[in-house]
Amino acid sequence: SFATVLMGQGQYPCLKSSLLTKADCDMNIKLCSTCSLSCDGTATQKGVRCDCEKYCLYHQVLRQAIRTPLLIMNYALLLSMRQLPSQHYDFVVYDEADLMENILRSHISLTITKRMRESLRIPLPEYKTKYESWREWAKLAKVQVQKEIIRLNALPVSAETKGRMTYVTRLFSKLETMIANLNEHWVYTGADDKISFRPVRVIDYSSVFWEKPGASQYLAMSALFPPKSMLCTELHLEQNEVEFVELNSAFPVESRRIYYWPVAEVVHKKKSTEWPKLVDALDRLLDTHYDVKVLAHCVNYQLMNYVFCNSRHKTRMMVHATSDRAEVLEQFKQASRPMVLLSPS
Repeated sequence: SFATVLMGQGQYPCLKSSLLTKADCDMNIKLCSTCSLSCDGTATQKGVRCDCEKYCLYHQVLRQAIRTPLLIMNYALLLSMRQLPSQHYDFVVYDEADLMENILRSHISLTITKRMRESLRIPLPEYKTKYESWREWAKLAKVQVQKEIIRLNALPVSAETKGRMTYVTRLFSKLETMIANLNEHWVYTGADDKISFRPVRVIDYSSVFWEKPGASQYLAMSALFPPKSMLCTELHLEQNEVEFVELNSAFPVESRRIYYWPVAEVVHKKKSTEWPKLVDALDRLLDTHYDVKVLAHCVNYQLMNYVFCNSRHKTRMMVHATSDRAEVLEQFKQASRPMVLLSPS
């Protein structure tokens, strides 16, 4: 094929269990369903290396990515992978590039809630203004997280252990990133027993977007770019190396109007009182637009499911999961009835 779409390891099923994904594959929980050998990514008890990597869907896609000229992936995966399938790409396209700075800040920053901190027995940092002491704290926290990973590995696989393993594995990686990058330009922003560290100068780390792919040319696209000088500062680029092109929208104005209608304060702690207001407002819009298709962006799956269960127009509505998004979208497009598609993305 001409292009390969590479997703995060959590999107590929594991060969060992239907409850697991490739992201969990280091969990030594039972015999591998493919090779019938103890599968922990190293040598087996029989002295024979497990060959399930040959059948792993994630590794199959990686091998395909090396052979195809075009690789498609999201920002989070680009930042999290230690090495891309190929060492060099001739041309790289970044879409929605106005998000690059915030995505990079989120990737580098570290936050641990009070509840998770207490369950992992991670102490609060002794000093909140001495960055020199934060590295030792991070090393101690990393040990505590590693203990939890070992404990979870010894438990039977369940949806609960899988979810917690995903979180602590990601936290372990975040602590490693913090230890490697911590300097005087980091700040502590935690409060109310919540731990939070972040770099003030994200610009210091933005070179990863240009160095990791190793391309000679890049195209960054967005409908919301700041002025060229500000953009170059944010992304650590020299202005004389950047060509800035602005184009008019291809859609007529009447087809892209935005109507501001504030009806609810959409914050999690107020969802019991505010979400019903959203559903009521959407129902009133659907009462008016009863003869056309409607696409409603719901931000997340929890809100999507709430709207679907509580709307008066439920019989018109379609929802999807991560696994069938493309299929449901096509059904929505092909539908002869004026359907309403609820989607978090």
